[in-house]
Amino acid sequence: MTAANLVKFDELHRINDKWTVVRMLGCGSFGVVYKVCDNEGFLYALKTEKYTPKNALKVEVQVLQTAEKQKLKHFLKLFDTGTCKSPDGEQVLYMVMDLAGSSLDALRRLRKDRRFTLPCALTLGIHFIDVIEELHSLGYQHRDIKAANLAVGTVDRTQFYIIDFGLSRSIFDEFGAMRRPRKVAPFRGTVRYAPLACHILRETCRKDDLESWLYSQIEYTRGSLPWRDLNNIIDVCSLTTKYIIH
Repeated sequence: MTAANLVKFDELHRINDKWTVVRMLGCGSFGVVYKVCDNEGFLYALKTEKYTPKNALKVEVQVLQTAEKQKLKHFLKLFDTGTCKSPDGEQVLYMVMDLAGSSLDALRRLRKDRRFTLPCALTLGIHFIDVIEELHSLGYQHRDIKAANLAVGTVDRTQFYIIDFGLSRSIFDEFGAMRRPRKVAPFRGTVRYAPLACHILRETCRKDDLESWLYSQIEYTRGSLPWRDLNNIIDVCSLTTKYIIH
């Protein structure tokens, strides 16, 4: 996200007379996340995005609403969604959900060797697969699976939540049929964890979420990936091919 697209709210800013900004928590793929409180002082997370014809936030709302209908446990509860005006007068979309705790990536970085013990890493990997399976059962592919997008609960740290659906895509078309793969698909995801199909601009599918999971699993088990210092897509693709295929 570029600085021009950031929705900046100051502390104590009021949103639709329902939510008060406490502080900024961070930026996701497409939006800015704030800690907010309601009129009774209870804390939540509010994600904002400047309005465009194709807002990623709409997909996030759809995913959370569908998950809530099916009472799935690895998704944050959605409390509110709507529009408001930014301080500079632009139209902004927002959604309010439960606060999540630290991400697996943040917890990994707290450790001196930046990795979990082997038993811990294997246990986390199994939980991560369970979370991905729940998302796929809803009919969505995440397309940005990484440890930064799996968070623990604020109270129960054994509870895991998948977050940031800005790049997610339904695997079904508007008629309920499986989407036909495009001949060329634009790059989606984070270069470090992107599957090979993404690097060569092929259509990705649910198995590619699992390939991204594999790279995340390697990182928090070993402490790093072989291509951690590379940012160029071609270089990362070349090294990924070397290690994974050969």
